[in-house]
Amino acid sequence: MINYNTTNSNLKRGICNYSKKTCKGLSRPEMKFVCDITYGMLASGSSMLSEQDKNLQKELKSCPHCKSNNVVKDGVKRGKQRFLCHDCGRTFVTTTGTVMENSHFGESAWKTAVEDTLAENVSLDKTGAKINASHSTSFNMRHKILLV
Repeated sequence: MINYNTTNSNLKRGICNYSKKTCKGLSRPEMKFVCDITYGMLASGSSMLSEQDKNLQKELKSCPHCKSNNVVKDGVKRGKQRFLCHDCGRTFVTTTGTVMENSHFGESAWKTAVEDTLAENVSLDKTGAKINASHSTSFNMRHKILLV
């Protein structure tokens, strides 16, 4: 059974947190007004805030372990937002459950590795030189990609 009050309050809380980041310097009543307007536009499906909606959805994640939406922010780990699931008690970051899990390389390095894996005649050393990684790291990245 879905608890719509909890889902709506989590959505509104996420919107307010996002609005605080984007509207610094506003008074508390002005901030509440921005939160209410933003929430109303998103709830009604307005396309005016499509970019903000995408950013908000990046922050509001579901747990990759138990698929629950009952998650809260839990600090930062190695530059990535960390989340805590209240249902299973486990923590995760945005890359958990992806090929980038436990990797110190960003999306651009992984994109290059995927492109080189799909291309013919690109050696591991060439890929490593492009992303500033060793031969063994390039090998491990390529095999993570091939196993998906």
